[in-house]
Amino acid sequence: MPQVFEMMDAINKNAPPQAVDALNKFKENSWKALNSYAHAGLHPIRRHSEGYPTKLITDVTRNANGLAIISAMQATALGGLKSLQKQILELAAIYPKCMPPSLEVDRP
Repeated sequence: MPQVFEMMDAINKNAPPQAVDALNKFKENSWKALNSYAHAGLHPIRRHSEGYPTKLITDVTRNANGLAIISAMQATALGGLKSLQKQILELAAIYPKCMPPSLEVDRP
């Protein structure tokens, strides 16, 4: 199975820019914490002793919702229903407080 670096490199070369931007932003914001949980690092130990801060719960939920939108868009594309992608994005736009912060990416 390819390593994460190889998979992200393939995505960067082949995926639509919006998907690449969203995944890179997710990786930037979540990579260290996810590795900590996967490898029994500081994060799970602190959560066990201190509990979960409200901001952490909110951010995790918003990121999960963003990943669900990306997954739904991919499912529509793979299912041959690309026309539904616009509706999925419109649905996400109705509930911006439930979604990750928008990607403000400058494009050349």
